[in-house]
Amino acid sequence: MALNQEDTYNLLKEINEYAIEIYYLIEKANLGITKRKSISFSELETLIYKENMEQVGLVFPRLIGKISLDDMDEAFSLYAKTFTKQDCIALVLAKTKDTHQHLREIKDIALTDELANQLIDDSVYKEALNLKYTKLMLNTLKDNPKDEFLSTKETFNKYDQALKKLETENYKKLNSNINNYYISTITSRG
Repeated sequence: MALNQEDTYNLLKEINEYAIEIYYLIEKANLGITKRKSISFSELETLIYKENMEQVGLVFPRLIGKISLDDMDEAFSLYAKTFTKQDCIALVLAKTKDTHQHLREIKDIALTDELANQLIDDSVYKEALNLKYTKLMLNTLKDNPKDEFLSTKETFNKYDQALKKLETENYKKLNSNINNYYISTITSRG
């Protein structure tokens, strides 16, 4: 018996809060360059195959307990380069055909880092960055299961649905950030 859909979503949401840090510690462990605590893909896989939230509650705190403040800073500075606030805006523009035409028009010329910082809130950006690495970790686990006898298809269908829900929620927040910026800009002129 695996986690139900709601528990799968809740677990993935918790994993997503620490995704870049978890990914960072996994990568450092794979390269053998960490002297601090590390996390393996096997530990992450064991977590996502837990059968109930009580089991998750025993394992997850130990997993994230390995993350230090230095790991958080290093992971963010490393992975923020791979997915910027401008990438978040491009994501919104790709999904919205009828709105934000003005951003499409200036995207290549005037959409600076400064404007992107004004458009996208840091916490919403961090969530989007984490989603990128959550998806990467899930795809890696899906493509390389450690145990072929586990019900990987059913389990990953639940995680894929949960990931889509998280992505939709984040997209709405990104879109709202952009809209709120323009609303506040227009109302502050009056």
